[in-house]
Amino acid sequence: MRGTDNLKALEWPAIITCNHFFSPIDNLLVRLALNQPDLSVVVELTNLKMPGMLGFFMTYADTIPVSDSVNYMGKGFIALLQSSLARKQSILIYPEREMWFNYRKPRPLERGAYYYAVRLNVPIVSCFVSMVDAPTKSDPHGINYTVHVLPPIYPDAVEKSATSQREATEKMRQIDYQQKVAAYEKAYDRQFTKDFSPDDIAGHYQ
Repeated sequence: MRGTDNLKALEWPAIITCNHFFSPIDNLLVRLALNQPDLSVVVELTNLKMPGMLGFFMTYADTIPVSDSVNYMGKGFIALLQSSLARKQSILIYPEREMWFNYRKPRPLERGAYYYAVRLNVPIVSCFVSMVDAPTKSDPHGINYTVHVLPPIYPDAVEKSATSQREATEKMRQIDYQQKVAAYEKAYDRQFTKDFSPDDIAGHYQ
């Protein structure tokens, strides 16, 4: 875990964003790194149909589902976000457009998390998880994870230079993406490119 000094002046709750790499433990890493055990997690509605223990946690462990229903997203979803924040529960939203298994690079970000941060006037806590191959005899696909806590992004600061809520949302999205790219470059000591390489997949699967 790196960068926790960035949280010294932060007043919780917040909306947390992080890269999503299709692992059952990725939100656990964020919970532990930020010391937010009561974190609410925004999930796809289909995740609530997962079987077994993971499905149980997806359904009952403070998850907030998204849906294709315009009515729900415009009313019920926002009400659930407000309810969590009122209880001082921070909310984890994975803003990437696509999720690739064990993918090391940050993906392009959707605007939703930043729209809700502006609308509900809460900061974005920007995180990035890097992955280093750590194979063992018992686990040839072993990985060591590091959570990088990046500088928070405050809607008030962004809105001062924005002419509309939409522009403020877009500025927050751009800042977050730039921070995640910079964290990637620092963690892996390489320049970020959008080109795909087999080495972009952690865990020796190539």
